[in-house]
Amino acid sequence: MLTYPRALSILKAPRRRDAASRSWLLALLIGLCSRAVAQAEDSVYLSAPNSPQARAKVTGRVLDFNGRELVLDTGGGEKRYPAEQVLEIDSEWSPTQLAADELFARREYAEALVKYEEAVRSEPRRWVQRKLVAQMVWCLRNTEQYRRAGELFLALSRDDPGILYFPCIPLRWLPGQTQPDLEKKSRDWLASDSAVAVLLGASHLSSTSEQANVLKRLDALSRAKDARVAALAQALTWNATYASVGSKQLNAWRDAIESFPDTIGAGPHFVLGRALAHHKQPQDAALDLLRVPILYPEDRPLAAVALFEAGRALEQADDRPAATRLYRELQAEHPQSRLASEARTRLDEFDKQPERAVEQ
Repeated sequence: MLTYPRALSILKAPRRRDAASRSWLLALLIGLCSRAVAQAEDSVYLSAPNSPQARAKVTGRVLDFNGRELVLDTGGGEKRYPAEQVLEIDSEWSPTQLAADELFARREYAEALVKYEEAVRSEPRRWVQRKLVAQMVWCLRNTEQYRRAGELFLALSRDDPGILYFPCIPLRWLPGQTQPDLEKKSRDWLASDSAVAVLLGASHLSSTSEQANVLKRLDALSRAKDARVAALAQALTWNATYASVGSKQLNAWRDAIESFPDTIGAGPHFVLGRALAHHKQPQDAALDLLRVPILYPEDRPLAAVALFEAGRALEQADDRPAATRLYRELQAEHPQSRLASEARTRLDEFDKQPERAVEQ
């Protein structure tokens, strides 16, 4: 049997294989059987079905945790709990995983990625492997490696059809040119039978010659049974069309977004905020844009752009004190972002206009 370390070594070998072969290896990465090992007892904290504020603790050995359920060996048999009821799991984590988590918390994503990869190599529990792979996807997203992030997320989705870690799906909401290799891969994703692959492809192709096909595929997905897929398909459609809609459509989007699952709200709120700014509703735009860095700070590139665009919206609303605070927040929280220097430029412009000076 091919082991995890061997699979990872293959993945890190020189890239001489075709795309299909690489995809197979990525699927293999999280598709291997876990080895049975002795481990300490896990503590699982659950919400009560009829009282979300209440917390109950159950103990045992977690056998699996996926998008549908948590399976717990209590010693006297197996118990199953709906995934949405699970608030927290206190388990035994490897030193390598803890080191990776610390690097991630310090926003050293390239270094954290290496450590998570190392942790996956030695982790025998499949449900923990998925957790680590999801963290790898976040690292790749936050370093804007969308192709690798997409391939790894699709491998994760194949291993867990319920996709417990769905919020890490690496969709692209930002405008900009798509690199040729990513565009080619996105065309493959768009033609796939997988809903999550179509979402990935659509997010990168909406401003290309594929736009008509993108909108057709998204329209079909907007009626998907999975509320997360349906919501993201709608929001990606908005992202491609907001410049040409009227106020009635914007109001409908505002109503729709209230019913979207909270866990996937970053992209939809970003798109709605940009749409409102485009249609000269700057204060409302800033409110939606600011939901991204406040409620979804883990998406670092999107949070940085949302902060900057919220600042520009507040400038349009002639609220320079508020815009100044956002630009300074951007500089403090995202110093490596190219937008930090643009924020500095905006602050310098403010300083040149003393009659409209902002708070210091």
